[in-house]
Amino acid sequence: MERVLKRLGLFNFLVMAAGVMAGSGVLIIYAKRLPPQVPLWYSRSWGEEQLASPAMLWVLVALILVTGIGAGIGGRKGVLGAMVLAGGIVIQVMLMLALLRIVMLVV
Repeated sequence: MERVLKRLGLFNFLVMAAGVMAGSGVLIIYAKRLPPQVPLWYSRSWGEEQLASPAMLWVLVALILVTGIGAGIGGRKGVLGAMVLAGGIVIQVMLMLALLRIVMLVV
């Protein structure tokens, strides 16, 4: 089990680093092309309520970082630790895909 946890921990770190670098790169590259408001809050009703400043997209990058660190800390021992690491990896990938989807939608 220790070997699995070490591999999951390493994979979690790699996904976190790749997500933060890719997300930051996408936001820096497309910063000038982004409109004044981007659709970010999909849980709200359609229209003005969904829109946010492009600077709020950095929240997704921060969430990738926080999720990776949290999963790395929480996933240290046992089966539950492996589940925390695997869940953290899935969440980080979903956040990165959401960021890419939003940026590619408006660019």
